[in-house]
Amino acid sequence: MANDNNTKPSVLVFEASDRWGGIESFIANEICPLRQWFDVHVVTQQEDADIRRRIPISDDRFIEMEGRYGSARYRRWLRELMHRRFDIIHVNKNSLMKYLPITYARRYADSKVIIHSHNTRPSVRSAVSALHYMVRPWIEPLADARLACSRTAAAYMFGKDAHAAEIVNNGIDTERFVYRPQDRAEVRRELGIAGTDTVLMNVGRFTEQKNQKFLLDVFAEYRARQPHSTLLLVGEGELREALERHAAELRLQDHVIFTGRRNDVHRLFSAADLVLFPSLYEGLPTTLVEAQANGVPVLASSAITAEADITGTVRFEELDHGVEAWADAVADIERHAPDMERRGKAAAIVREHGYDRADGVLYLKAIYDSLLA
Repeated sequence: MANDNNTKPSVLVFEASDRWGGIESFIANEICPLRQWFDVHVVTQQEDADIRRRIPISDDRFIEMEGRYGSARYRRWLRELMHRRFDIIHVNKNSLMKYLPITYARRYADSKVIIHSHNTRPSVRSAVSALHYMVRPWIEPLADARLACSRTAAAYMFGKDAHAAEIVNNGIDTERFVYRPQDRAEVRRELGIAGTDTVLMNVGRFTEQKNQKFLLDVFAEYRARQPHSTLLLVGEGELREALERHAAELRLQDHVIFTGRRNDVHRLFSAADLVLFPSLYEGLPTTLVEAQANGVPVLASSAITAEADITGTVRFEELDHGVEAWADAVADIERHAPDMERRGKAAAIVREHGYDRADGVLYLKAIYDSLLA
């Protein structure tokens, strides 16, 4: 097998992209801690220093993908990789459009294959997205185990076999996200935000899926009612320049802070009064779990599964209700904001519901152990 000392079963994990997101968070939070029992290797799309720094395994356990997906070079590399004979191949997917790691695992490796669903629809909105549904009937049966972050994500990935999927919570370090008054004061001072301002926040890649353009429209409507307010947009992505232009068109450039990629999102949550998730679709966002652990109120699109409401405090709103309805919801949530003492207790509630990563690691270990029994 692929491990060097033959004392631990080996696990090959697909795959970390060059953009931090839900799959990368899951690999870092719940798969990598298994290295005390398993020899974990992680495939990366390219060598990215920041991604590698945030995924806690040694450098020699990263495997960089070779060639463009589907090319002759990629297929040759993938076939050679499968011949290394890993005990478990854990394939994390937002769709089945790029299915070759699954078919090659079944064809060339004597491995247990896990397909793990992290989304509820393809991230590409074009005719090619139909490929997911076309190949699903013959790809998903190749799995020895089916995992998903939510029941909705299971139905999307596995169709009629969704009932066989095990739900693995997107666990987090709950203690890290506890609300801290000192973080609230320090972050606001660092960003030049008044202590009395209402701070709205969104965390996510700047993509069509995350729908930040709509959020800017909502903020413009809300700020017309509450001038002492600021919006934090945390992340990076291909739509950043377009979003900055839209903020300027709305004359919000002095009231919207594009923070870029941050490694201290837990501190930013403490500085915020409300976190918004107007996504067009999601699996079960890790950042939504993190926000709830902080106790900051959350307003989310109804396109996000209701399973994401761990604490019973998330408010869902239809995107079709429009900008004014969302601004009304923001104002209503602000009027009924929890006191800071209550925010400080939220992490314990999230932990009690099984979303601490320590529980998730042990649950995933049990799944791996059962596959190898």
